[in-house]
Amino acid sequence: MAIDIYRLVVGFIIHRSTVDGPTKYFNDFGDWSWLARNLIYLIETLIGDAIMIYRCYFVWPFFKFWIILLPALLWLATLALGVTEIWANATVEASGALSTNLLWPHRVADAYFTTTLIGNGLATGTSDALSFRECI
Repeated sequence: MAIDIYRLVVGFIIHRSTVDGPTKYFNDFGDWSWLARNLIYLIETLIGDAIMIYRCYFVWPFFKFWIILLPALLWLATLALGVTEIWANATVEASGALSTNLLWPHRVADAYFTTTLIGNGLATGTSDALSFRECI
């Protein structure tokens, strides 16, 4: 959150008097603050998903390997897509127009967020299914 506040201050206050200053600043995906923000989000997501997979492993009394197989594969996909997204946005040149060069990092980001959502939902649903069943 501190990095987001920093980005808002730099974008809207420091770059306010230059021509297209805020637009150019927020379109620069190679800026250190943007990369740091996304790296922190990736680490936070990986730790949270790993805790949910660990919980699934210890909550289910049987088929432990098969219960965590799909969430673990999605965790690995999240790791790969997150690193790819950060690398892609760090190496793409910033420009005002959306070119083919700028579109593929956004598609990687879409795949990253989708994989994260499905993996976390699957791990949460799997671990909570047994808890709900034991409450009945």
